Amino acid sequence: MTALDTEALTVVTAVVAETPAEVASVEILSSELVACQLRLLLETYPVLAIKTGLLGSGDQIRALVPLLERWKADSPDHRLVVDPIVSASTGTALAREDTWEALRCELVPLADLITPNLGEAASLLGQIEVALEAATATALAELLSCAVLLKGGHARASAEARDLLLSEVGLTEFRTPRIPGGHRRHGTGCTLSAAITAALAKGQAMEDAVAEGKAYLFDLLQREFA
Repeated sequence: MTALDTEALTVVTAVVAETPAEVASVEILSSELVACQLRLLLETYPVLAIKTGLLGSGDQIRALVPLLERWKADSPDHRLVVDPIVSASTGTALAREDTWEALRCELVPLADLITPNLGEAASLLGQIEVALEAATATALAELLSCAVLLKGGHARASAEARDLLLSEVGLTEFRTPRIPGGHRRHGTGCTLSAAITAALAKGQAMEDAVAEGKAYLFDLLQREFA
């Protein structure tokens, strides 16, 4: 976010001891402490866009939703991006079992955009696995009533990194060449959703914001691995 000329504020929801290969320990912070952090930031700064990442429990989500509802009601220009992280790339659970239901039923209705990878999309749809195709994005958009960026970065069989955005203007496909070794970089999904949020905070349309986020991530990976 800082690299994209926006000021980043942070609400800590959990402390995780991990590497790309292992999650050793997860400590989920209390819902009261998490809500206190967000409340203080919203009272102090002119926040234009918010991205949620790892939310560790249904209680955390239920504590945050009233604050986000008031913030969204303050301006039609406020944008909420939900990155539905509940597990690490290793498959290790990072959140408690009640998180999915609270995220889907209470947080996502406030979202302007949700950015699931294929595994997260399958969980949201109650399926074992899903394909990177328009039908999956459409099913998610109809279920969640918001724009959906279905990320295909984990589908490494392809020579391209493909993402599908379904928004009010229709379906838009984004393609960038897959960079060998790029999958080893930890946190690419978080980087992408943060870059998109930064672009939305600057007033860009959804399609332009996603394009800028994809371009930023591609450039980052290219400089590191190419």
